[in-house]
Amino acid sequence: MTSRFVNDWLTHHCGIGSMRPIFAILILGVLYLGSTPLVMAQSNSLVEMASALSSDQVQALQQLSPAEQAQLAAKAGIDLPEINEVGSEESPRDAGEGIQRTDTGDDFNREFFPGSERLPMFGYEVFSGAPSTFAPVGNIPVPSNYVLGPGDSIDLQLLRERGGRYRLVINREGQLEVPDIGPVAVAGLRFIEAKALLEQTVATQLPGARTNVSLGALRSIQVFILGEAKKAGAYTVSGLSTISNALLASGGVTQLGSLRNIQLRRDGELITTLDLYDFLTAGDTSNDQRLLPGDVIFIPPVGPTVAISGAVKRPAIYEVRDDTRLADLLAMAGGFSVNADPTRATLNRIAESSPLRIASALDLTHDKSLSAVVRNGDWIKLDGLIPVVRDQVEVVGHVFRQGIQPFSEGARLTSVLPSPVELKPFADLDYVVIKRIDPTTADISLFSASLRDAWRAPGTAVDPPLQSSDQIMVFERDKPRGAALDSAMQAVAAQSTTSRPHRFIRLMGNVKSPGTYPFEDGLTVQRAIYQLGGGLADRSYTLEAELIRYAVNDQQVRERSIIPLNLNSVMTGATVSGTLLEPFTDIFVRAIPDWSTEDIVVLEGEVLFPGTYPIAQGETLLSVIMRAGGFRDTAFLEGAFFSREQLRTRELEQARRVQADLRRDLLAQQREMIASGDQESLTQLQQLLSLSLASAEENPALGRLTIDLPRLMREGQGSELDVVLRPNDRLFVPPQAPEVTVIGEVFASSSHLYEGGLTAVDYVNYSGGFRDTADQGAVYLIRASGRAEPLTRWLSRGVRVRQGDSIIVPLKVPSVRSPLLDSLTQVTQIVYQLAVGAAAIDSLSRN
Repeated sequence: MTSRFVNDWLTHHCGIGSMRPIFAILILGVLYLGSTPLVMAQSNSLVEMASALSSDQVQALQQLSPAEQAQLAAKAGIDLPEINEVGSEESPRDAGEGIQRTDTGDDFNREFFPGSERLPMFGYEVFSGAPSTFAPVGNIPVPSNYVLGPGDSIDLQLLRERGGRYRLVINREGQLEVPDIGPVAVAGLRFIEAKALLEQTVATQLPGARTNVSLGALRSIQVFILGEAKKAGAYTVSGLSTISNALLASGGVTQLGSLRNIQLRRDGELITTLDLYDFLTAGDTSNDQRLLPGDVIFIPPVGPTVAISGAVKRPAIYEVRDDTRLADLLAMAGGFSVNADPTRATLNRIAESSPLRIASALDLTHDKSLSAVVRNGDWIKLDGLIPVVRDQVEVVGHVFRQGIQPFSEGARLTSVLPSPVELKPFADLDYVVIKRIDPTTADISLFSASLRDAWRAPGTAVDPPLQSSDQIMVFERDKPRGAALDSAMQAVAAQSTTSRPHRFIRLMGNVKSPGTYPFEDGLTVQRAIYQLGGGLADRSYTLEAELIRYAVNDQQVRERSIIPLNLNSVMTGATVSGTLLEPFTDIFVRAIPDWSTEDIVVLEGEVLFPGTYPIAQGETLLSVIMRAGGFRDTAFLEGAFFSREQLRTRELEQARRVQADLRRDLLAQQREMIASGDQESLTQLQQLLSLSLASAEENPALGRLTIDLPRLMREGQGSELDVVLRPNDRLFVPPQAPEVTVIGEVFASSSHLYEGGLTAVDYVNYSGGFRDTADQGAVYLIRASGRAEPLTRWLSRGVRVRQGDSIIVPLKVPSVRSPLLDSLTQVTQIVYQLAVGAAAIDSLSRN
């Protein structure tokens, strides 16, 4: 690309045969001027660039003095020995391809403005979209001052006896070949001038003819984008393109490049400078000039930068000029945000005489501060308003309208909550807490009030006066007081000292709203329980409660004293002593012994009166069966299924533990097998583990407790088989099940009608016999009661099969060479058997 540009430029402007060496070298030097190398090809190799020059160009370089050669070569980044060895062949490059630049602007700004990592560089985000976003399109109106050049086309319509419509293209000589007239030079003219010239020429040379002239397809031009561009190089763009169009087409400017000093150079001269800030902040495109062929857009490094953050509309890092004032910077940042405090700003500036930064206060309401000129590296931080609202109170909790409400002098609790309409249903009217912040010390204090009493006597002592910034907490009746009170109590505790400890009491045990509450002078046991704690719970034991007091003696030892309370006497007022509370006191209310509202069991299936039955402590299964009227005649007692929630939970925990152990062992064994290359054992291990985990996950824990219900019913009360019930026990008694189920590695798992005298082998044969994968030496029997019996000698026909039984034929797991795999095989067999057994039990339960 470099050689093509140099060749075309020198040939067009100077001619190779008559090229003046000094002029040629100066042009080459301009193209490579600056610290950023010219990038106009796929490769920026100096050897390739030098080898692309023609022999005439090399000779022109060699005619200079050694000092001039060295100076220009250094500016261009060319190695002179390489140029002297170059031949005359050229290496063409494709136009429009640039080299991607590494954008390190973020790292630069983080180092330059420490602590401002989140501040963006202003303006560069405009290049984050598609490059063609602002590229000119072909159907827009062409301005009358458009300068024509070779490649542009003119649509000419001749209106005469033998007229016609023609599309004429300007040739390289800048002429149009007009029919019946000849060449007309129009290159370099504005379109409006060329149109007038054509009309006048036709009118002069073709009397009586009229013309209609319009602009056709526009030419494409080649421009160069150099410097701190994301993709510097040569680009072919439309003849209507401007500087900004070309920048967008090239991907934009790196964050090390300037947005305020983008230069347009033409024939080695500076034509204009584009400040993109004018376009981004004010929409001013007056300097966004239209490009001509061979134009060079040069992006120099970014100039002085200043950061502004905080309460402004557009916090960012801005590029500034030498005369930029603080007021100008605020305007670029969009001005103050709505919550800005202009009197509180900080200027962080690099000291002139030391490598440190110096912070100074600014008042941006004064013209002196606004007129101050900012310097490179300045960082202005503007504070926002303090988030405190004056003359307001806040209502939180169980109310319809939570939040800030206006405050006026003389306001009381009933001024903010004038009636029960303000409260949600079941709000606690007897206990609200007001949180107050002292405006001089910022200390927090808590005190309570009763809305019920305040509504009865508004404006009196029971209707407390409010202060600005008070917070009123309203609670739901019979529920925990919530996070608002807990947070307030923690804040009060945090400000306590040895001389002024945090005073509180705790309600524990069987009150409706247990918790920690602020202590108030004159607080009694009655008020603490009924007002703070919401009253006693239904299960409260009122004959005896405990009042626990804590105090520090003279030896700085914390002592505890326990005072028994008869709540019946205290609540009725019969006992006066001890009802007045002190700080750091606990009130503990016991529960009535054996009180429970959740101790129930469920009887299902072939029970005369199935349903949910409450139980007393120590009640047995037979007792509840008698309460349920016993069993129906169709009940199959041998298949009764008794489950217990505690057993199910225990089985789940064991299953999780087994799975965790298997995964851990697998990972350890996998590492060993991978290291040894034992792929066969590794594959077997993974298959066995997958089978084990899948079986455990697909078959949830049952929590079954095996019972012998027929024997229990025969022995009656006092039988050692009578189960003491626990909450949520469940008994399911299925109907008669005159069948035998065969499950596992047989050809057709199914259930068969029970026939007396048949053996296990007979039922297996009814199911098609064993598969090759069956482990015939591990067949076992699950009785209808849930008990399992091995059938290791089942071929001897020594085990009797009864109705409701299930015959389980497990999978034969191949032997493996690893001790871990042997143990895993055993675990797999167990899990598999449990899974199949669970399926059998589930089948029985559904009957």
